[in-house]
Amino acid sequence: MNEIRRLVIAGGGTAGWTAAAVLARYIPSKTPITITLVESEAIGVIGVGESTVGSIVRNHNAILGLDEADFLRSTGSTFKLGISFEDWVRPGHTYFHPFTRLTPDHESSFTFQYMWMHGRMLGDRTPYHAYTREAAAAATGVFEKPSLSYAYHLDAIAYAAYLRRFAEARGVQR
Repeated sequence: MNEIRRLVIAGGGTAGWTAAAVLARYIPSKTPITITLVESEAIGVIGVGESTVGSIVRNHNAILGLDEADFLRSTGSTFKLGISFEDWVRPGHTYFHPFTRLTPDHESSFTFQYMWMHGRMLGDRTPYHAYTREAAAAATGVFEKPSLSYAYHLDAIAYAAYLRRFAEARGVQR
């Protein structure tokens, strides 16, 4: 009597259609649950570009099982190795945040960070990102998959439309 029969997602865009896609993929098709997404035609998708981080790759591959080549082709998305923050501390200063871990585990990561900060106190001005393959690759315009950590730069409207097609193909109603 108290079983869930219907799920309603209020709002579309990348967030709404991501939720719909994940639910549609993981709720067994034999379950009598209807998934409905409600969005306004008048509002549309907000934004023209989305700046993602590395976890989106895991979301696409492991959680949704998307075909990356199809996703990139269908949405016009590109790979990115990090985010460059221009004029971050002051005009002319740039901070590059690579999508990587410098070390394989938390303990050695803590050790590396300690050593880097100690070097800063001794006058070494080498930026933290200079120790990453992703920063070096970004600076030279080189990308090699799968050895580099990456994310995507994408158009929010095309991405939402792609997720909508994915979700609707799995039974989500709009």
